[in-house]
Amino acid sequence: MRAAIYARYSSENQRPESIEDQVAACRRLAVQRGFTILEEHIYTDQAQSGARKDRPGLATLLAAGQQRAFEIVLVDDLSRLARDNYLMLSVLAELHFADVHVVSVADGLDSHDQDATLGIQIRGIFNELQLQDLKKKTLRGQIGQKQRGFSVGEHTYGYTSVPVGATRLDKKGRPRPEGYKFEILPGEAAVVLRVFQAYARGLSVIRIVRMLNTEAVPGRMRTSKGWSPATVSRLLDNEKYIGRWVWNKQEARRDPRTGRRRQFPKPASEWITHEDESLRIVPRDLWEAVRVRRQQVRRSWPGGKGRRGFSAHQGGRVQHFPTHLLSGAMICGTCGATMAEVSGKPAATMAVSRPRRAPAGTSCSSAERWSRGLS
Repeated sequence: MRAAIYARYSSENQRPESIEDQVAACRRLAVQRGFTILEEHIYTDQAQSGARKDRPGLATLLAAGQQRAFEIVLVDDLSRLARDNYLMLSVLAELHFADVHVVSVADGLDSHDQDATLGIQIRGIFNELQLQDLKKKTLRGQIGQKQRGFSVGEHTYGYTSVPVGATRLDKKGRPRPEGYKFEILPGEAAVVLRVFQAYARGLSVIRIVRMLNTEAVPGRMRTSKGWSPATVSRLLDNEKYIGRWVWNKQEARRDPRTGRRRQFPKPASEWITHEDESLRIVPRDLWEAVRVRRQQVRRSWPGGKGRRGFSAHQGGRVQHFPTHLLSGAMICGTCGATMAEVSGKPAATMAVSRPRRAPAGTSCSSAERWSRGLS
């Protein structure tokens, strides 16, 4: 029977040679059972999480399986196929529909064998529990490092991390410091301060972006596009520049349909806040001035994720997008309500569409009409 091989390792902490070891184990089983390995159908994914479905190697394997390019897929163990139980079962279901069965070397399981159904389910649950346990231990270790004042991989323009404490050898014999702490990078800090000062003077985000790109000011990300409005906006709203570092504000969850991670906010009770005045780049008075102007800009024009229309501070839509010269400009002299166009043919007619309560001793009737046309 024609057989394909799939191998994967999840992170840079694992050896790339792991791929070769997995393929070798699958080849040995193929010899024992008389399978024919198709060299053009050996699929691999390097540094790819087993909880993701959008892996290049896996996607190509599934596409070839639908074309019946082989009858068997060999894996070193089912966790190589997927760590998430739901994902593993969905992959097996796709291959089963194409009449392709999966054989796991280490687990001794064959998806074509009905007696192995329970074993596959149990192995999938076990692999998923291992993944959840790894996440908990990783988060616990990160929280411990943050509580000791160390960084845990945050990358922020204006700062660099330096090793501190005693150095020890890890399991692979590589030197590892006790932790890392941030220090201010003078060159980048000067750019940050300049951006805040320019914005406080009245320059718009767009003008600041043009200024930085015209002068070819290097950013943290070396891209041909240079600085962008989104980058400058995030910089202006980053509390780290006043020495306030807040961590664990969000958590990543993987969409079971796409396998992609999405960020979700965590309750404030789980946040870890570290105040360090030595890491302040922006003076307090400048920070407050920028905050005031940011609020003024947000109130002057609609925008922001999930927002539609205008807020009470921004006025009505007709004030920003008038349909004719008198849009939003005609007001009833009795009740103060805005007059609107109630008829467009043969001549535009204006009237009070929603009369307000008139002052004492006066009356307002919405039945009155005025022509907007010139006579």
